[in-house]
Amino acid sequence: LLDAAEKQFGDNLLVVFTADHGEMLGHHGIWAKNRCGYQDVLKIPFTVCGPGFAADTCSHARINHLDLMPTFLEAAGADCPPTDGHLLRESIANGGRRYIITEADGFVTIQDDHCKLIELKHPQGNKCELYDLKKDPDEFTNLADDPAYTSVLAELRERVINHFTATCLH
Repeated sequence: LLDAAEKQFGDNLLVVFTADHGEMLGHHGIWAKNRCGYQDVLKIPFTVCGPGFAADTCSHARINHLDLMPTFLEAAGADCPPTDGHLLRESIANGGRRYIITEADGFVTIQDDHCKLIELKHPQGNKCELYDLKKDPDEFTNLADDPAYTSVLAELRERVINHFTATCLH
């Protein structure tokens, strides 16, 4: 497929393969995507090839789908309006985003290269989950009430508040 596309478009071909979400497939007793912020849903496949992207390389840089629009517009030679997105090429070269924030239907998550906070609004009471992704990549040990993680929890909550406050004020 890529060979045929490259034959048609030559060096002017940008291909991106991704998904909008993953699936739980029974992990944590949850099926589908079902209002959750676990890695099974949020960590999705993402492959890009084209001008400015090194072939046969793998990056663990945290990127965001917001980065697609500026990347596509640049590839098309068009100007990009102001956006929260970054050029993928530059974002990957710089190691990716420090934080990734995800929000949907009553929950928000924020994660860096070490921890992830999930805040879930629920009719029976709001729920807060904090995971150390280095020690617990499968997200089974909720550290939200662990005194050793109080400062991490506070920092991630502050980052979420600052993100949404800045977004609302623009």
